[in-house]
Amino acid sequence: MAVKRLAVDCSTVCKWELTGEDYAAQARELLQDWQAGVLEVCAPNLLQSEIMSAFLYAARIADLVGLGRERLAEAEAVEEVAVRLE
Repeated sequence: MAVKRLAVDCSTVCKWELTGEDYAAQARELLQDWQAGVLEVCAPNLLQSEIMSAFLYAARIADLVGLGRERLAEAEAVEEVAVRLE
């Protein structure tokens, strides 16, 4: 049987870490299927920069509206960005 190919976008990939978001469980299932070799994941060229922007935004908005840990702490956002810059 052929491996299915799936295009993911920033919102899906971010939900792998932002587990409190809507549809995060479904996004994690896609991640697990990809890791298990059940499907192949394709992504747009700008995905890394979109992810960095989304994580920083999630940290800023969480701080502004008092969501705190429900979204993403600033230190976690910075760490996610640093990983992608390596």
